[in-house]
Amino acid sequence: MSNDDILNNPKYRVFACLDQCDMIVQVRVALRDDPSKFVQRHRHVTLKQCRLDDYQLIVSIMAKECEKELENA
Repeated sequence: MSNDDILNNPKYRVFACLDQCDMIVQVRVALRDDPSKFVQRHRHVTLKQCRLDDYQLIVSIMAKECEKELENA
């Protein structure tokens, strides 16, 4: 596992979902040791961005943004 693989990082739990009605990706990253510490983001996406590779990239980028905010808090 590389250090920047947030989706498989044992320190964080990543939850992501796609609201298909509004085309919004929601990502929440929480510390595994303290789930009360979390950061969440949402982003509008296009139908084209919902392909698996693009979706995983978007979730990964958003999760890394959340991770940085958690570490700076």
